[in-house]
Amino acid sequence: MRAFELAREWPAPNTSICVIDRNGDTHTFGDTSRTSRIASISKLLTAWATHIAIEEGSTTLDTPVGQDGCTLAHLLAHAGGYSFDGDTPIVSPARKRIYSNSGYDLIAEHLESVTEIAFNEYLNDAVFSPLGMATSSLNGSGAKDVVSCVDDLVEFALELRKPQLISAETARIATTTQFADLEGVVPGVGRFSPCNWGYG
Repeated sequence: MRAFELAREWPAPNTSICVIDRNGDTHTFGDTSRTSRIASISKLLTAWATHIAIEEGSTTLDTPVGQDGCTLAHLLAHAGGYSFDGDTPIVSPARKRIYSNSGYDLIAEHLESVTEIAFNEYLNDAVFSPLGMATSSLNGSGAKDVVSCVDDLVEFALELRKPQLISAETARIATTTQFADLEGVVPGVGRFSPCNWGYG
């Protein structure tokens, strides 16, 4: 597989890859059980846990969270008006798309409040454990501090392809552009117009 050939040439001490083909079969390269902090992939897991909490009736997309006029939906779609890392909003909700760790930290705090469960425990109980993501854990921010491995992330990728933890309709909404046509900024990548994004 061409991707694996290229990976052998990458100047990195550890490289692990999994490709899931159209039949759902997996093809791996490297030590796929090796754990590391997965940075912003954490947000996808936090978003999925949020949709589970919504289906459980703990919260709703329209629930106010954060600054005036901001809802859980705004935060999930990076439209809450918060900077990449900063507690103070810099624009009103639904005015710009600003990729935001701060917004996802607010989501985790909100879920802790409504479920009365520490977010790292809720994420484990709602997502990691039922999907068999045995090496995954959260110690820190739900925006960026999940530790996982390729093997576990394959289980989550399969969940994205064929959801078992949330309904097909919720998954469809989660992966559909929200607050369409907003201009936006993705730190380290650039400005986009539009910067379309779903919930995650």
